[in-house]
Amino acid sequence: MYKLFASLSFLLILSCNSSQHISSDKVPEAAKSAFAKLWPGATITEWEKQGSHYEASGKKEGKSVSATFKSNGTLLESEVEVIHEDLPQIALSYMKQHYPGVDIREISRLTKADGSVQYEVEADDKHLFFSADGKFLKEKNED
Repeated sequence: MYKLFASLSFLLILSCNSSQHISSDKVPEAAKSAFAKLWPGATITEWEKQGSHYEASGKKEGKSVSATFKSNGTLLESEVEVIHEDLPQIALSYMKQHYPGVDIREISRLTKADGSVQYEVEADDKHLFFSADGKFLKEKNED
């Protein structure tokens, strides 16, 4: 009985934390309008539902952009692809010292709803996070 309960609990946790690709007709108009206002002229390539939130990913002027919204259109976080030179020098120095030879796949600037900024560096099988001024925050392994 315990094994059954543990298995069901695990499956429930997985289903709550996973995201689903959805068609744009399943996205609330408020979220669609908020994305269009945030990234005017961007082309949306996909929508995902993450719990009760909606994330749009797309392209604007050749750069990857995304944003996560509540169903009422409230922005939770936005992300835009940036170039190597946009990453603060302190972060680049930290990476050279602690992650020599790492293959950087993408660098993004994340902006939270409160306006705070972080950088995310996708390198090899890791995601490295830095503050707006380049201080190392955390490492997260790809799942």
